[in-house]
Amino acid sequence: STLSSSSAASDVYKRQLHSIVAEMPITFSFCRADLEEIARGFLARQRKPIFRGVCGAVDGILIKVHCPTPAEYPKPAQFYTRKQYYALNVQAVVDAKRRFLFLSMDCPGSVHDSTAFQASALGQHQRRLPSGYYLLGDPAYKAHPRVLTPFEGRARMESGWKANFSFFHSSLRMSVECAFGMLVQRWGCLWRPLRSSLRHNILACLLYTSDAADEEDS
Repeated sequence: STLSSSSAASDVYKRQLHSIVAEMPITFSFCRADLEEIARGFLARQRKPIFRGVCGAVDGILIKVHCPTPAEYPKPAQFYTRKQYYALNVQAVVDAKRRFLFLSMDCPGSVHDSTAFQASALGQHQRRLPSGYYLLGDPAYKAHPRVLTPFEGRARMESGWKANFSFFHSSLRMSVECAFGMLVQRWGCLWRPLRSSLRHNILACLLYTSDAADEEDS
């Protein structure tokens, strides 16, 4: 029947996604050699070696989802965002080539980026980063000891060096915003709400976007 065929196709699709994710995991490495390689990538993007030790740019993106059922999540209202749609807060870290190094989908859309990052595996273990290595993040992450953020507001305008610092910081951090842009542009499935349970879809999209970024830079 059509229903059983559709169910069988769905099962095959899910198995393929699980296979993709198993073969291409996104795990952040705390190995000093790996961190140094990432830092060299960010250093190569700078005209002057201002930011040494950058091991990633972090940011969050809201991925639209349908309102989950109470069976899927005990408090579905937490997925409703200030932008007036249901979403999942996806935290990600990318390198200078816009390749995804870390991903967390642990929080609903109403959760602030700073809180979502703190709840992630990387946020909980950020102190494992060796001295001299750090992530670049926007002002939402200013409370985190291993995340370097720009100056903002009056403090940024009152001092020339602070304005310059923030400008160059933003230029490097833009890699994560570009990665999100590539992600949404490439995958039409993200233009409309997903079922909140289909997180492997998001991960598979991220993996293939990383591959595309690699190909563009090669």
